[in-house]
Amino acid sequence: MFYKMVSSCSTVGLSTYKVLLRNLLAVGKWRKYVEVLQWMEDAGVRPTLYMYQNVLPYIWRDNSMDYVTLMQEKIRSVIFCNSFCTGNIF
Repeated sequence: MFYKMVSSCSTVGLSTYKVLLRNLLAVGKWRKYVEVLQWMEDAGVRPTLYMYQNVLPYIWRDNSMDYVTLMQEKIRSVIFCNSFCTGNIF
């Protein structure tokens, strides 16, 4: 269903992605979760810090260090952007 929405050029908002991501983790599909985060970025929808942090325990559990590194970089990027954009730089 989600693929049909995206392929039909429907606008998919943050709330739709939140539901999809929550359900992916509920069934243990954390790799697909990471893929959806990339879809969000590609579509110009910025994933929240929580979205990146939420998947980390699943990645650690599988000992997938490449993904851990990727998510940590994404988290740093979001934190830096939030600080820079709001002017809260050290």
